[in-house]
Amino acid sequence: MSPQADPKTYAAYVGIDRADRKIDTQIIDAEGTSLGHRTVNIKPASLQEWTLSVAAKFPGQRVAVCIEQPCANLISFLSQYDFIDLYPVNPIILKRWRESFVTSSAND
Repeated sequence: MSPQADPKTYAAYVGIDRADRKIDTQIIDAEGTSLGHRTVNIKPASLQEWTLSVAAKFPGQRVAVCIEQPCANLISFLSQYDFIDLYPVNPIILKRWRESFVTSSAND
């Protein structure tokens, strides 16, 4: 993990929303263009396939991944990839950030 990294060094930013059996991912490139949403099964083979597809989209470049805690197993899995910088986020921080945009307290 590299919390002091310069944001300009990333080819893409990935947000991960995890659940018991799947993760939802959103990728945004360095210019701010959404590259789409994808739902991935949390089985290791599926996660590896997704991770390698991200590496193929950005060969030789760094990718920042933001993920809500607690997610020790997913962090351990993603830590094996050198091109990924992980940014685990406290769920309370995310909740307050969402509330700052939507007064209805909706999660989406």
